[in-house]
Amino acid sequence: MILVTGATGRVGRQAVTQLHAAGEDERALVRDPSRVSDLPEGVQLVRGDLADPTSLTGVFEGVEGVFLIWPLPTADSAPGVVAAASRARRLVYLSAHGAGEDTDHADGILGFHTTLEKLVRASGAQWTLLRAGGFAANTLHWVDEIRNGDTVHAPYALAGRSLVHEADVAAVGVRALTHPGHAGAVYHVTGPKP
Repeated sequence: MILVTGATGRVGRQAVTQLHAAGEDERALVRDPSRVSDLPEGVQLVRGDLADPTSLTGVFEGVEGVFLIWPLPTADSAPGVVAAASRARRLVYLSAHGAGEDTDHADGILGFHTTLEKLVRASGAQWTLLRAGGFAANTLHWVDEIRNGDTVHAPYALAGRSLVHEADVAAVGVRALTHPGHAGAVYHVTGPKP
Protein backbone atom coordinates (compact mmCIF):
# COMPACT_ATOMS: atom_id res chain seq x y z
CA MET A 1 0.00 0.00 0.00
CA ILE A 2 1.29 3.43 -0.97
CA LEU A 3 -0.21 6.56 0.56
CA VAL A 4 -0.20 9.82 -1.38
CA THR A 5 -0.73 13.06 0.50
CA GLY A 6 -1.87 16.12 -1.42
CA ALA A 7 -3.71 13.58 -3.57
CA THR A 8 -6.06 16.09 -5.18
CA GLY A 9 -3.31 18.52 -6.19
CA ARG A 10 -1.55 18.58 -9.54
CA VAL A 11 1.31 16.22 -8.63
CA GLY A 12 -0.63 14.10 -6.13
CA ARG A 13 -3.45 13.40 -8.57
CA GLN A 14 -0.89 12.30 -11.16
CA ALA A 15 0.86 10.04 -8.63
CA VAL A 16 -2.39 8.37 -7.58
CA THR A 17 -3.41 7.86 -11.21
CA GLN A 18 -0.01 6.40 -12.15
CA LEU A 19 0.06 4.06 -9.15
CA HIS A 20 -3.45 2.90 -9.98
CA ALA A 21 -2.55 2.31 -13.65
CA ALA A 22 0.49 0.29 -12.56
CA GLY A 23 -1.71 -1.99 -10.46
CA GLU A 24 -0.33 -0.78 -7.12
CA ASP A 25 -2.48 -0.53 -4.02
CA GLU A 26 -2.85 3.16 -3.33
CA ARG A 27 -4.44 5.24 -0.65
CA ALA A 28 -5.21 8.92 -1.20
CA LEU A 29 -5.21 11.30 1.75
CA VAL A 30 -7.90 13.95 1.28
CA ARG A 31 -9.60 16.46 3.56
CA ASP A 32 -13.12 15.57 2.40
CA PRO A 33 -13.66 12.30 0.49
CA SER A 34 -17.21 13.34 -0.46
CA ARG A 35 -15.80 16.16 -2.62
CA VAL A 36 -13.38 13.97 -4.60
CA SER A 37 -14.66 12.87 -7.99
CA ASP A 38 -11.65 12.95 -10.30
CA LEU A 39 -9.46 10.13 -8.98
CA PRO A 40 -9.62 6.66 -10.54
CA GLU A 41 -12.43 4.42 -9.40
CA GLY A 42 -11.28 2.03 -6.72
CA VAL A 43 -8.71 4.31 -5.13
CA GLN A 44 -8.98 4.11 -1.36
CA LEU A 45 -9.76 7.59 -0.01
CA VAL A 46 -8.89 8.37 3.59
CA ARG A 47 -9.86 11.51 5.47
CA GLY A 48 -7.10 13.56 7.08
CA ASP A 49 -5.54 16.98 7.22
CA LEU A 50 -1.78 17.50 7.33
CA ALA A 51 -2.37 20.68 9.34
CA ASP A 52 -3.83 18.51 12.11
CA PRO A 53 -1.68 15.41 12.80
CA THR A 54 -4.35 14.11 15.22
CA SER A 55 -6.64 13.65 12.18
CA LEU A 56 -4.21 11.08 10.77
CA THR A 57 -4.93 8.28 13.24
CA GLY A 58 -4.91 5.02 11.31
CA VAL A 59 -4.09 6.64 7.97
CA PHE A 60 -0.59 5.13 7.84
CA GLU A 61 -1.55 1.63 9.04
CA GLY A 62 -0.53 -1.03 6.53
CA VAL A 63 1.29 1.52 4.37
CA GLU A 64 4.65 0.48 2.90
CA GLY A 65 5.42 3.74 1.13
CA VAL A 66 4.42 7.39 1.41
CA PHE A 67 4.59 10.04 -1.28
CA LEU A 68 4.63 13.10 0.95
CA ILE A 69 3.43 16.17 -0.90
CA TRP A 70 3.18 19.14 1.44
CA PRO A 71 0.39 21.56 0.42
CA LEU A 72 0.74 23.87 3.43
CA PRO A 73 2.67 27.17 3.54
CA THR A 74 4.46 26.31 6.81
CA ALA A 75 6.00 23.28 8.47
CA ASP A 76 4.25 23.83 11.82
CA SER A 77 2.56 20.42 11.84
CA ALA A 78 5.36 18.59 10.01
CA PRO A 79 7.04 16.90 13.01
CA GLY A 80 3.85 14.99 13.89
CA VAL A 81 3.07 14.14 10.27
CA VAL A 82 6.57 12.89 9.45
CA ALA A 83 6.69 10.89 12.68
CA ALA A 84 3.46 9.14 11.66
CA ALA A 85 4.61 8.67 8.05
CA SER A 86 7.94 7.20 9.14
CA ARG A 87 6.16 3.97 10.07
CA ALA A 88 6.25 3.22 6.35
CA ARG A 89 9.34 1.55 4.92
CA ARG A 90 9.78 4.12 2.10
CA LEU A 91 9.19 7.85 2.24
CA VAL A 92 9.48 10.11 -0.80
CA TYR A 93 9.20 13.83 -0.14
CA LEU A 94 8.43 16.36 -2.87
CA SER A 95 10.66 19.26 -1.93
CA ALA A 96 11.82 22.27 -3.92
CA HIS A 97 14.91 23.18 -5.88
CA GLY A 98 17.10 25.23 -3.55
CA ALA A 99 16.01 23.56 -0.30
CA GLY A 100 18.58 21.76 1.81
CA GLU A 101 20.88 22.14 4.72
CA ASP A 102 21.36 25.89 4.31
CA THR A 103 19.85 27.53 7.38
CA ASP A 104 19.92 30.93 5.67
CA HIS A 105 16.57 29.91 4.15
CA ALA A 106 14.77 29.75 7.50
CA ASP A 107 11.66 31.48 6.18
CA GLY A 108 9.33 31.07 3.24
CA ILE A 109 9.01 28.18 0.84
CA LEU A 110 12.63 27.06 1.00
CA GLY A 111 12.52 27.29 4.78
CA PHE A 112 9.63 24.91 5.27
CA HIS A 113 10.97 22.53 2.61
CA THR A 114 14.36 22.53 4.37
CA THR A 115 12.64 21.80 7.68
CA LEU A 116 10.68 18.93 6.13
CA GLU A 117 13.79 17.52 4.43
CA LYS A 118 15.59 17.40 7.79
CA LEU A 119 12.63 15.64 9.40
CA VAL A 120 12.39 13.13 6.54
CA ARG A 121 16.15 12.39 6.67
CA ALA A 122 15.91 11.75 10.42
CA SER A 123 12.70 9.69 10.15
CA GLY A 124 14.27 6.23 10.05
CA ALA A 125 12.46 5.39 6.80
CA GLN A 126 14.22 4.76 3.49
CA TRP A 127 13.86 8.30 2.22
CA THR A 128 14.18 9.94 -1.17
CA LEU A 129 14.01 13.68 -1.78
CA LEU A 130 12.65 15.14 -5.01
CA ARG A 131 13.74 18.75 -5.47
CA ALA A 132 11.53 20.05 -8.21
CA GLY A 133 11.80 23.42 -9.87
CA GLY A 134 8.98 25.15 -11.65
CA PHE A 135 5.84 23.21 -12.45
CA ALA A 136 4.53 23.45 -15.99
CA ALA A 137 1.02 24.29 -14.75
CA ASN A 138 2.34 27.49 -13.19
CA THR A 139 2.66 28.89 -16.69
CA LEU A 140 -1.14 28.98 -16.80
CA HIS A 141 -0.82 32.24 -14.86
CA TRP A 142 0.45 33.74 -18.12
CA VAL A 143 -2.63 32.81 -20.16
CA ASP A 144 -4.34 36.20 -20.02
CA GLU A 145 -1.17 38.08 -20.94
CA ILE A 146 -0.47 35.77 -23.87
CA ARG A 147 -4.07 35.80 -25.12
CA ASN A 148 -4.03 39.59 -25.03
CA GLY A 149 -0.79 39.68 -27.03
CA ASP A 150 1.08 41.11 -24.07
CA THR A 151 4.57 40.36 -22.91
CA VAL A 152 4.82 38.04 -19.94
CA HIS A 153 6.36 40.00 -17.08
CA ALA A 154 8.04 38.42 -14.10
CA PRO A 155 10.74 39.44 -11.66
CA TYR A 156 14.30 38.17 -12.12
CA ALA A 157 14.40 38.45 -15.89
CA LEU A 158 17.77 36.72 -16.13
CA ALA A 159 16.75 33.73 -14.02
CA GLY A 160 16.19 30.43 -15.78
CA ARG A 161 14.83 27.09 -14.69
CA SER A 162 13.35 23.93 -16.08
CA LEU A 163 9.59 23.79 -16.10
CA VAL A 164 8.54 20.21 -15.50
CA HIS A 165 5.15 18.69 -16.16
CA GLU A 166 3.49 17.48 -12.97
CA ALA A 167 3.06 13.99 -14.45
CA ASP A 168 6.83 13.75 -14.80
CA VAL A 169 7.40 14.85 -11.20
CA ALA A 170 4.88 12.22 -10.09
CA ALA A 171 6.55 9.56 -12.25
CA VAL A 172 9.90 10.10 -10.53
CA GLY A 173 8.25 9.80 -7.11
CA VAL A 174 6.29 6.71 -8.11
CA ARG A 175 9.47 5.07 -9.42
CA ALA A 176 11.33 5.84 -6.19
CA LEU A 177 8.49 4.24 -4.22
CA THR A 178 8.08 1.14 -6.38
CA HIS A 179 11.65 0.27 -7.39
CA PRO A 180 14.75 -0.38 -5.28
CA GLY A 181 17.89 1.74 -5.38
CA HIS A 182 16.53 5.18 -4.48
CA ALA A 183 16.99 5.22 -0.70
CA GLY A 184 19.03 8.23 0.41
CA ALA A 185 18.90 9.84 -3.03
CA VAL A 186 18.30 13.53 -3.64
CA TYR A 187 16.98 14.14 -7.14
CA HIS A 188 16.84 17.54 -8.78
CA VAL A 189 13.84 16.96 -11.03
CA THR A 190 14.18 18.54 -14.45
CA GLY A 191 12.32 15.89 -16.43
CA PRO A 192 10.79 12.41 -16.21
CA LYS A 193 13.91 10.30 -15.57
CA PRO A 194 15.37 9.74 -12.07
